[in-house]
Amino acid sequence: MDSATLALRPATDGDQPFLLALLASTRPELSLLDEIQRTMLLQMQFSAQRSHYRQQYPHAEHSIVMAGGEPAGQMLVARSDAELRLVDVSLLPACRGRGVGCQLLAALQQQAAQAGLPLRLQVLHNNSARRLYLRMGFVPGLSEGVHETMEWRAAVNFIGEPT
Repeated sequence: MDSATLALRPATDGDQPFLLALLASTRPELSLLDEIQRTMLLQMQFSAQRSHYRQQYPHAEHSIVMAGGEPAGQMLVARSDAELRLVDVSLLPACRGRGVGCQLLAALQQQAAQAGLPLRLQVLHNNSARRLYLRMGFVPGLSEGVHETMEWRAAVNFIGEPT
């Protein structure tokens, strides 16, 4: 997939098969189950996650990440007067480690800087994406159980403008 031609489009109900496959690609432990168990567990996790996000972030923008015109991942971003929150981002295995995540984060950082807001997210302590967030300037914060909150703020010059 061509990461040079990234675009976002709104997620629709028709994206559910793709989103289920994407979720499955982030859960390698499910491969230990037989197909019926894997399908049932995946559907339960998908429904629970979707319900949780709708309850916690009812106005979040859910986008499908397109790379070279093909679905490559998904991103959920909640915007408020206090912050930009990257609620969730996931990419297909073929798109990981190819700069797609960096491009998505850089675009969000630019939006946060222009709005004068922090960009926040939560990540599992053992998630390999944590290293990316650190490289992109996110600072670790509150640790709650298996999750850690991270925050990025634009550097501000002496006249109060983002640099």
